[in-house]
Amino acid sequence: MLTAPPYILAVIISLATSFWSDRIQHRTTFILFNSIIAITGLALVAIPVPLAVKVLGVFLAVAGANPNQPAALAFAQNNIVSTSKRSVVTAVQVAFGAVGGIVASTVYSQDDAPEYLVGLMVTIGFECLAVGIAVGMAFWFSRRNKEADKDDIELEGHYGFRYTT
Repeated sequence: MLTAPPYILAVIISLATSFWSDRIQHRTTFILFNSIIAITGLALVAIPVPLAVKVLGVFLAVAGANPNQPAALAFAQNNIVSTSKRSVVTAVQVAFGAVGGIVASTVYSQDDAPEYLVGLMVTIGFECLAVGIAVGMAFWFSRRNKEADKDDIELEGHYGFRYTT
């Protein structure tokens, strides 16, 4: 029962993130914000601080990391027109999520208990990777949108289509 509260907060943030990012058709800012929250929380868990601060870190880590899963899925879905491409991209994203579980089982070793510094650092690294990918994709999509506006070219095989950043 004590593990539920961080996930309740994560659900609330996920819903709010989904609502607002759909409303403004912009995902990258929310992914960045959530990743910064997760990295902050993971860092609080990793450093030697009082237990109450570590509990806050758990809340932040869960509330920052979990909303990025649907945000990343939506980010990809918004930027692909073809249903067959969407299916493949979704499958690849879910597969990489499964690989994350495999990685976690190796980096969160019982030998590192109770600090799990290796696992926490690897998780922070993956959050930083998520930030890098989201920023890179946003720059690429923005550039392609500007080219399409300037040169009147089609994106994803459709005139008038613009990528969501």
